[in-house]
Amino acid sequence: MLPVPGGGANFVSSVHVDDGTTAAVAALDAPAGVYNVTDDEPLRMRDYAQVITDAFGLKPPRWVPRWLFRLIGGGPAKYILSSQRVSNARFKQTTGWGAEVSERTRGLGADSGGIGSASPVAEMWYTARPTSASGRAGRSHIDLE
Repeated sequence: MLPVPGGGANFVSSVHVDDGTTAAVAALDAPAGVYNVTDDEPLRMRDYAQVITDAFGLKPPRWVPRWLFRLIGGGPAKYILSSQRVSNARFKQTTGWGAEVSERTRGLGADSGGIGSASPVAEMWYTARPTSASGRAGRSHIDLE
């Protein structure tokens, strides 16, 4: 059972490992700077959780009230409960890179071929983590400085 904080209306951005790999290669020739690398379309947390539970054949996500999640989650809870809409436009414009694997079209469930085990699927996904160049909570990025 996957807990989803709040109503799951907040947005999360992620990137498929194949796209992350091609982005890393594209970044080798990019000028120094901070770039966001993510799928073109962020998903709402509730949709993301539904994709994961469907892919693994789990029970539907369980909603955790915001107040309870804040109480249990402490300081980091505010970042998890906030929307993390991240744009990859600058990186795309600078490098010509583009995400080829969409969570909506190919996503976790389709890649897994029916999900035989969690390991291969878990390895294929990297969820963008909210950090900034200083290491504080903020936007997801590749720091080339």
